Amino acid sequence: MTLPPRRDDFSDELIRISADDRHDRATADREIEHWHRLISSEEAKFSGLLRDLAERGSEATFVTRTGRSHTGSVNGLGQDFCSIATTADETVVLATRGIAYVQVEGSARGAGSPSAREATDAEQRLEELLADLAVNRQRIRYVLNGSPEVRIAQLFAVGVDVVTLGVEEPPKYTLFVPIPSFVEISPAG
Repeated sequence: MTLPPRRDDFSDELIRISADDRHDRATADREIEHWHRLISSEEAKFSGLLRDLAERGSEATFVTRTGRSHTGSVNGLGQDFCSIATTADETVVLATRGIAYVQVEGSARGAGSPSAREATDAEQRLEELLADLAVNRQRIRYVLNGSPEVRIAQLFAVGVDVVTLGVEEPPKYTLFVPIPSFVEISPAG
C-alpha cells in the first residue's frame, strides 16, 4: 500500500502564500478597474457619447430641448451636430446644443460611461451642412428653439450666422433664422 506524500509545514505555507497572493492580485485588479471607471466617467464628454453610439451602431432615443424625440442610431457626426437614422426610416440632423438628453436601453453599468474623445475628426459644422444644402435650394423640415412645431421651407442662402428660408405655405414669406436657433433638420422630399 502506497501512502500519499506527506505535506510538510513548508508546503502548507507555500500554498497559503500562493492563495493570499492570488487574492491580493484580484483585489488590486478590482481596485484598478474601479479607478479606471471612475476616471473615465469624470472625463466623459457628450461628444464622446455620440461617437461611442455611432461606432457601436447602438439604438438610442434622442430627446430635443423642444420636447420632440427620435429613436434610431447615429449615422453621421459633425463638429456640432449628429445625424440619426431613425426607426421610422428617416434621417434627422440634430444640433448637439438642441439635444436635451439621450436614453440608451439597459442598466447604467451595461451602457457604460461615455468616452472622453471628441465626436469626430470631421471639421464640418452645422452652418456648412446648411450651406451645402442651400446650393441646390433644398427643401427641408426644420424645428427651431422654443417650438416643437415642424415647419417646411426652401433653403435660399446661408450667411456667417443666418439662414434665409423661403416659406411656401400661404401666405408666402421669407424667414431669417440665426443658425444657433436650429434644433433639427431633415429633407422635406
